[in-house]
Amino acid sequence: MEHDTSITHIERDVLYERVWSSPLSHLAREYGVTSQRLKALCTRAGIPTPSAGYWMKLAAGKPVSRTPLPAPPWGTEVVTISPSPRLRNASLSKRLAQTDKAETAENGSKKGVVLPKLHVPSKLRKPHPIIDSWLQERERLIKDRRDFPRFGPAIEPFSKLERRRHRILDTFFKAIEKTGGEVRKGDKQKLKAKLQDE
Repeated sequence: MEHDTSITHIERDVLYERVWSSPLSHLAREYGVTSQRLKALCTRAGIPTPSAGYWMKLAAGKPVSRTPLPAPPWGTEVVTISPSPRLRNASLSKRLAQTDKAETAENGSKKGVVLPKLHVPSKLRKPHPIIDSWLQERERLIKDRRDFPRFGPAIEPFSKLERRRHRILDTFFKAIEKTGGEVRKGDKQKLKAKLQDE
């Protein structure tokens, strides 16, 4: 396991959309931080978060309202999220255990598609279109901040761990499509994978 720190740099308006699209506890796990830490980062960046009971009302079909995103505090166009190594490693271990369990199931023992044995390359070559769009977007942000530094802090290139994640996802995406499935971008920065109508 690599011990690189996976620091996420996310545009303020993108994080706002994510915060209002999924509970903080779910998002916090994705970023490897506690929900309290993520809420504190949002508060510092002037990003409103759903109040207690928001998601229960939404699930019950009751009317809910979203607090508009106010003007940003100075220098907070990009939010930097530094994960806790303990939470990141625990999350990774859980995902690996789930993967191992799925791989040990015999063909036909479960409904679904069994993916071929996968090999993650050491370098990303001919990236999947989704991965390629992420890479191009980061390059654009880096160039924009370099050309217009007054708009916010510099954007860093992807970290070693983030590049490794790209290679892993690239391998998964291509394997899914080889088995007749599809991977595409959904609404609000989410990815959708489809295999056998699931």
